[in-house]
Parts: sequence; structure tokens; C-alpha cells
Amino acid sequence: MDWNKTKTIFILVFLVLDLFLVYQFIQKKNSSKLEFQTEASFEDRLKENNIKYDNVPREQELSEKYILAKSKIFKDDDIKTIKDQKVINNRSSIYSTLKVPYQLNDPEDKEEVEKFVREYILYATEYRYWQYNKEGSTINLSQTYKGKTLFMNQNGEIKLFLNKQKQVYAYNQTFLNNIEEFKEKEEVIPAIRAVETLFDKGKLEEKTEIKKAYLGYYTVVPAKTTQVLTPTWHIVLDNKKDFFVNALEGQIFQVTPDKKKME
Repeated sequence: MDWNKTKTIFILVFLVLDLFLVYQFIQKKNSSKLEFQTEASFEDRLKENNIKYDNVPREQELSEKYILAKSKIFKDDDIKTIKDQKVINNRSSIYSTLKVPYQLNDPEDKEEVEKFVREYILYATEYRYWQYNKEGSTINLSQTYKGKTLFMNQNGEIKLFLNKQKQVYAYNQTFLNNIEEFKEKEEVIPAIRAVETLFDKGKLEEKTEIKKAYLGYYTVVPAKTTQVLTPTWHIVLDNKKDFFVNALEGQIFQVTPDKKKME
């Protein structure tokens, strides 16, 4: 065996390997630089249009899963635990009238409303305050999963009905249970990319401020008893408008009074 020749071959092989690794590193570095420049360029466009985005989270949600949920069928045993109320069981929902209406000082006080829910309603800790409809005299609470809100979901909400004295006199409740996660995780687009989607679609007006941007779930397969929900960015603007952007695929969910659709 010619040791000198073998040694030369090994040196050449390691040299080629080193060059390949250096090439990969440079490519990766340039790619990261390009992504940074792209993001920086978009943020410059936001500043040019006087759009404030300080409340957009900068940390990256790496991955999330689709979830599958089923409407709960309420049973008589569930109803028996509810006290001081007249309950009508509609199986997939319950409608309850309080024997003594509950006085609220401020229907927009989340803590006060959620205190009432904890005292009077089943699975109270699974819901989060959503909105107060002054004209309709109702308060909506949305169901959550692992701390994330199930947005605009009629099968997972509580609706409180108020009289003129701002007293809760009745409520309607639906609940999603048997929630399962899909096996495979999907990469979540950053919140700033969701904002960019809104900007490119002309949804952000000049001098707008983004008040909040946070992750929850939105229904993409709205079957009557079983639903598929996708991770979704909820982006709230200072002009009272809010949008829902698919956090896995980037589409905007446009909400209309009678249906949901995707752009």
C-alpha cells in the first residue's frame, strides 16, 4: 500500500467536505440575511404608512396542530348539578333562566362577568370573555383549548342575556368536547407575516394601530356535530376591526353575519 498516496486522497476528501460545509453555511447565512431584509423591508412599509405594530409579538410560535372537536350532548345528570335555574335541555345546547336575575355593575368588566359564569354555569373555567353587544343586550364568552380561544364558534360559547337593569336573567350554552390533536405538527407563520397578508390585501388603512395579535383556533370544517379547527392569528385594530388569519396557510378568514368564508 502506497501510504503517501492514501494520505493525499484523505486530505483531498476532507478538503472537499470542508468546502461543502462552508458552502452550506454561507448559503444558510445568506438565506437568513435575505429573510431579515424582507422583514425589515415590510416593516419599513408599515412605518411609511404610519401603521403602529408594537403590540405584534416578536417571538416565533414554532409549530401547532389542527384539532378535532365534537359537540357535547348534555345529559340529565349534567342538568341536575345546576341550581336555582330553570333549564331547558336541547341536547347539543342548554337554555337556562335564572330564578333570581344576577346584577352586573359593568357588562364590559371581564372579571365580573367571568365571576358570574364560575358561580352559575357548567365548565365555567373553559370559557373566556369575548364581547359585549350593547344593542342586543348580550355578552358572549368563547370556549378555550389549552388557553387558546376558539374564535367565533357557535358550538363552543356562552351567550348571556341582559335586561334593562344590566341583570343576567338567562343564558344559552354550547360546549365542544372530546378534543383531539392531529398527529403531525405544522409550522406556524410569524404574527408579522399575518400582518403582512392583511397589508397586501389592503385591509390595513393608513395611521392604523394594531392593538393585539394572538393565537387561537378557527373552524375550517364546520360540520354539525364534528369540527376541524386550525391555529389562527387574531389581529385586532384600533378602529374596532379585527381579522382572523390562518396561522398555517396564511388565508384571511372573512367573517360575515351569516357565514364564514376564506379569501
